[in-house]
Parts: sequence; structure tokens; C-alpha cells
Amino acid sequence: MFLFIGVYKLFTRKKKQFPSYALKLKHFKYSVYVIFLFLLLLDLSLRFITPKYRSYSENNYGWFYISPFSDRFSDLKNQYYYGSSTFEKYTHAANSNIIFETADFSIEHKYNELGLRERNNIKELTKDKKVILTLGDSFTEGVGTSQDSTWQRQLESRLNDSLSNEYVVVNAGISGSDPILEYHLLNQLLKSIKPDYVIISISSYDLLDILESGGQDFKLKERKQEMNQPLGYYFYSWSYLFRAVSTLIYDYPEIFMNQDEFDREIQKAASQTIEIIHEITSIGLKKNFKTIVVFFPLKDEMIKYNYNFDAFNNIIKSLNSNDEIFTVDILDFYRQNKNSFIIPPEMLYWPHDGHMTSLGYQIWSDILFTDLSINEVLESGKR
Repeated sequence: MFLFIGVYKLFTRKKKQFPSYALKLKHFKYSVYVIFLFLLLLDLSLRFITPKYRSYSENNYGWFYISPFSDRFSDLKNQYYYGSSTFEKYTHAANSNIIFETADFSIEHKYNELGLRERNNIKELTKDKKVILTLGDSFTEGVGTSQDSTWQRQLESRLNDSLSNEYVVVNAGISGSDPILEYHLLNQLLKSIKPDYVIISISSYDLLDILESGGQDFKLKERKQEMNQPLGYYFYSWSYLFRAVSTLIYDYPEIFMNQDEFDREIQKAASQTIEIIHEITSIGLKKNFKTIVVFFPLKDEMIKYNYNFDAFNNIIKSLNSNDEIFTVDILDFYRQNKNSFIIPPEMLYWPHDGHMTSLGYQIWSDILFTDLSINEVLESGKR
């Protein structure tokens, strides 16, 4: 209010008090001030009013931004993940505990002798059982819910209620993982666990993770250095107004501010994901396990009933055409039943963190159980 009163008085002041050139300069200076203050207020408004432009760190850990190009981001994203395992790479540290704490929850994760969020003595537990090994990132690990409420525990309970206690569903989800790392983790775990089924859970995040890591031949054990910082990164870091405008122009402005380049790279990540799944399927034919792929939506995708990237839809189409792979599309279930589904999509995810709630993981397990049962994918009886 005081700002506009001051501007009004300036422009209504008698011109004879100033020479014409001085008056024009005075008007120009005040115009610059007004524009600057307006943009500043708009930026602050976006910061406080529109959470869609906040980063993960800003939503959960205060009003600060952690760059995807910094070591602090890696520490946040992959807590104790890289180089911390006392077993081998690709898992959490063996027999360790981590507290995942966000604005929404604080939950302790306990890891067994293989560095998995699982029960101890897993090799003994899986002996003479039908074993389902599940691979994926933090959604598969079950960030956002307790140890006993992950979708694996709920799926195991449903299967054993129906099939006489024959199944063990092993949670090999690793927070911060992606299909490249999961391929190596599978080869590592096959030394200790002999699965009958391998479930690989993938989402749009997996494409971004592969893209951000720089990509590589997935059979190489050492990852390349992460991609270079984009030109507009500093503007993105400091200005919510810049984020809002760039989001209207680009699909993923925090990493790419060149849409054509982004489209090429995201398609390369999708092609690599397809190649990895086919390789795992080939391993399954040799090791005698069935490959199952679960496509699951992120929170914003769930709300709009559509995946973010055409490249991700291309993965679904490609893998659906392979008779050796059984696929489950969780978003497609919601899409087909959205008129009769009484639970709002927002209730399935935490508001700030974005991972699923216990209810979300329960519905995940219910959809997977239903599809596996209807299509008679699983077998009963000991091997």
C-alpha cells in the first residue's frame, strides 16, 4: 500500500520542481524500483504459496535448496548408499539401521546381513520356499511405511493365506537405486538367493536417475561421472519465478533447459531400461526364474492419471509385447477404475515427501496380487 502511495505522489508532484531530464530520470528510477519490488514479491509469493515448485529438500528439510549436482544431494538421496556397504556394493550397509526422517514421518529402516530391508537369516528363511525377489528404488524399499507394512510383506501375507504358506517375498529395494544398479544387485544376490520370480518395479524417476548419472553401458560396474551442471542452474536455485516460467517451457528444467536434448536423453534412458529388462529376462531363462515388471506412478502422475514422459509409455508398450515378461501397470488400474475408486489419489502419498503411505503400499500389493492370481502367474507347492 505504502509503495503505491509513494509512486502516486511521485507522478502527481508538480513538474516545475525538477528539470525535465531530472524528472524523467527520477521516473525511470522509481519504475525500476517498482518492477524490482513487484518481481520480488511475486517470487516470494510463489515460494510460500505454490509448493509444486519446491525441491525435495525444501519441502522436507527447511527453506534451503540442495543441488542435484552437489555431494550433499547424493548424501540426501542415497543415505549411506554408495561405498558404505560392508557386504558388497549396491546395498545398504549390512546389519545397519537408518532413520528416514522427512516433514511427514520418521521411520527406522533395519537392514539384514545382506544389506536389505529384510528379516535376518534370509537364506535360511527362503529354503524350500517359493521365492519372489523384488528389485527397485525407495518405493520398493518402502520409504514412508514401517518394516511390516511394505507392499512385499502385505503381498506375502495375501499369497500365503491363499497358497498355504509357500511363499517368501524378499524386499531387495534400495533407496536411490535405478535399473542399472538393480541389474548388478540381482547378479550379486543370485549368489545367496535362488528366486522363482523376480519383480522389477520402475517409474519415471528411474529414467531421470539414469539420465542424471550420465548413462553408461549397464554391464560396466563403474558408473560415469554425473552430467554437467546446466547453464540456467543458478537462476533455478534462487528464483521461484524462474522455476515457474521455465517449467512452462521445459519438462525438467532443474536438469535440462534444452527440450530437444532432454527428449533425446530421456529416450536413451528408456531404451537402456528396456535393454536391462531383456537382459534380466535372459538371466531368468538360464537361472529358472520368471521376470515380472511393475510400472507404478509418482504422486503427480497419479493425480492426472498419466505418466510424465512419452518415453516411459514406450517402455510399457515394448515390454508388454514380450511373452517372457509379465507386466503390471498400477496407474492403468486406477485409470480404468477412477470413477468407482472412492479413495482420493492424494491419500496414497505423503503430502511433502511424495512416497506412498501405508495405504498406498497396501493397494499396490492388492493390485499386484489380483493380477498375478487372475493371470495364474504364480505356482503353489514347494520346489
